[in-house]
Amino acid sequence: MMNCDDAQAIVSSWIKGDLDDPGLRELKAHMDGCQDCALRYRSLVLLMERDLGLRPKGREEDMGAFVNSVMAVLPDRAATRRRRSRFLPFPIIGSSAGGSRHSVFTPILGLAAAALFVLGLSLGIFFTKLNN
Repeated sequence: MMNCDDAQAIVSSWIKGDLDDPGLRELKAHMDGCQDCALRYRSLVLLMERDLGLRPKGREEDMGAFVNSVMAVLPDRAATRRRRSRFLPFPIIGSSAGGSRHSVFTPILGLAAAALFVLGLSLGIFFTKLNN
């Protein structure tokens, strides 16, 4: 009999699209007897439906087709992550892998901040020497 850790690993395989029919049957049998794993699975499906707008046709029976439809949408969603900032007239560039987003002018803004820091430090030293 499968335990919850094995079920988690099989659900991960299902998400990747690597789950075969015997593994699917074993996962379904485990979820029929384990409310925690069944709840996790349902939560995952609801999350995918809500965030990606995808609805699996047959739930457990058609997992492979659902995974393929999710994977087909993901690159398109990542490509449309470019957004405009509320304060800046240029687009914010996002990593296609879902990493951190940064502005086109982030290096320029960083250099400007460093220059202001050095200027403030220099003025502080200068005025300290004037007072002594």
